[in-house]
Amino acid sequence: MTISALIQHGAAFEDNRRDIQALYHFFNPVNGQGLTVDGWMPGAPSPNWALEDIQDFSTDQPFSYKKGRQYFYDALTKPDKAERDKNWGLTFQTLGHVIHHLQDMAQPQHVRNEPHCDGLICAFPGYFLGLWNPSLYEKWTLRNPPANMWFTTYAPVYSADDTGNFTTPRQFWTTTAGNGTGGNGIAEYTNRGFFSAGTLFSSPALPSPTLYSLVKSPLLDIADVCAEAEATGRPPCPPDLSGKITFFANTVTDSLRPSETRDNPRAASYSLFDQDLEKHGEAPIFTLNRFNFDAAHEFLIPRAVAYSAGLINYFFRGKMEISLPDEGVYGVVDHSVEKAKNTDGFRKIKLKLRNVTPAVTGVEPMGAPGKLRAVAKFHRNSCYQPDLSGEYGAEDENNARINDWKQCRSENEDIVVSEETDVPAGINADAQPVTFLFPTPIPINATDLYLQVVYRGPLGQEEDAVAVATKDIAEPDFQIGSYNTMEQYLWGGLPFGLYPFKQYYCDQILKVDYDTCKYRYRFSAYFRFVPPTNFDPANPVETYAATAAIEGVLVSRYGRLAVLTDPGSFSAYWMKIFPEGYPAGSTPDLSSEPSLHTYTYTATINQLDPETNTMDSTPYREKRGIYGAQAIYETLSDTNLSEPPPLINPLDPVPARVNY
Repeated sequence: MTISALIQHGAAFEDNRRDIQALYHFFNPVNGQGLTVDGWMPGAPSPNWALEDIQDFSTDQPFSYKKGRQYFYDALTKPDKAERDKNWGLTFQTLGHVIHHLQDMAQPQHVRNEPHCDGLICAFPGYFLGLWNPSLYEKWTLRNPPANMWFTTYAPVYSADDTGNFTTPRQFWTTTAGNGTGGNGIAEYTNRGFFSAGTLFSSPALPSPTLYSLVKSPLLDIADVCAEAEATGRPPCPPDLSGKITFFANTVTDSLRPSETRDNPRAASYSLFDQDLEKHGEAPIFTLNRFNFDAAHEFLIPRAVAYSAGLINYFFRGKMEISLPDEGVYGVVDHSVEKAKNTDGFRKIKLKLRNVTPAVTGVEPMGAPGKLRAVAKFHRNSCYQPDLSGEYGAEDENNARINDWKQCRSENEDIVVSEETDVPAGINADAQPVTFLFPTPIPINATDLYLQVVYRGPLGQEEDAVAVATKDIAEPDFQIGSYNTMEQYLWGGLPFGLYPFKQYYCDQILKVDYDTCKYRYRFSAYFRFVPPTNFDPANPVETYAATAAIEGVLVSRYGRLAVLTDPGSFSAYWMKIFPEGYPAGSTPDLSSEPSLHTYTYTATINQLDPETNTMDSTPYREKRGIYGAQAIYETLSDTNLSEPPPLINPLDPVPARVNY
């Protein structure tokens, strides 16, 4: 089912789940009671049942707002896809069940303690107990649906632009301290403004509206009233109907939006008997008919929609913002170690998080004892290989793609979930650093990667809310590394000529064997992803504060990092250090002084566009036995050799040291 279909299913199933279900759909905001018959309450008050906020109904009530919160949390965090799918379905179905209650609060019988049962449970012995009482209002509404325009004439009562009126779920029913009719809840609005067929009177439990406040309309010809109704799309009256009809008007007070307070010209009608009763000095008994129902629809249907939409908005109102941490990347690992498909990857994620849930002023606060979890959502590249030949964008020497992403990309989306961590102080004011540890890593072969943070805990006045932030981040990026490519070039010059690395540096300069020579021409590279500060060349390693280091990179060796960052361009800052006693060379890079470098990369993208079913991926080319993005390919292709000497071999990996 679609989301809207699931909500509709829940709203319909709430009446049909069991025969006694409707007994839990009543709430009189004046006394806080549910349906009461001769002092007996056969079902809990509607908000108690629908919310489970002050009563626990255990497994007897699987579709409460409280259970919906758990379904939502499980849908976001359950490792098994089938479990997530089931809980997504339950989340939206449960919202349908809950908003059914709000819609019932827009039916006057439900808020004025008037039983109106026509199910089998009321047929016997309910008939003899006075429970059998089919609702003409509901039958008329079902058979003659209200105009579609009424569904949009009253804005949702809670939205990002209107957050100040409801701060707990119960307030959608009633906002009066204690009990009463003066509040902004939908039960209060309906109770104080409308009659039901069996409560055309006033009492301490139903103080409003009063018959004494009604304004009598002029006598109207029933044929004219019928013609007016039919002209607006309502069903025709029975043929040859004639006579006069008298309506009574009242003022329907909207305390939530006072500008919406207005008169209902057809709050009640004289009954068929009232003319004769008044002739004999008796009080009229009044009645409600189809014209009263249609008039009530114009008030109540828009509010049923607005309160339902408002509750859905409220349920999903929690908002947070994810941003890069001070380290400049969400995660970094050594790709020479974390390289196995599906099992290796990112076990630690750092980010900054800020609560931005809108409130009238500032934000609705989050805090203790709330907890956070990070969730990574992704598909898997089944073609992945440690040399990166299995990347979607891998190309052959003719620039033709060698992998079909449609064959490589896993069909199902997977997730991995971090351990739970505390909510940092200050999250309601500024972005705060948070570190998440993943028992199962974000796989090194993840594609279509999204990063989520899920919060569960107090949010404003709601004790147990769920909020989620989602960010589309770049896929694991493999562009950052150190490559000792001295053997790719000819060295020396006049008058002695140009020589390959071994002949020049090993045989002529150092006069040592090749392995010793490679060791002497090693270097180390120290990486970070934010600009360095307070760098002291005399103490380079101590003052550079590197995020990762690839140390002792011998000739014909390479080291490579995998990082997670935002899409688009990002910079890596790196310092190259040569060991003491490094032989003097003929290029600026062969200096004994530490040298600082900056390089701007474009993050790797392996992202499916669902609109066009096309894959946006970064080209990867092979050189010297490894695949890399364009910058790496160009580096490894850069040579002044006319013919490669025998010692130009595939590069061997060097492990990195990650300080993250």
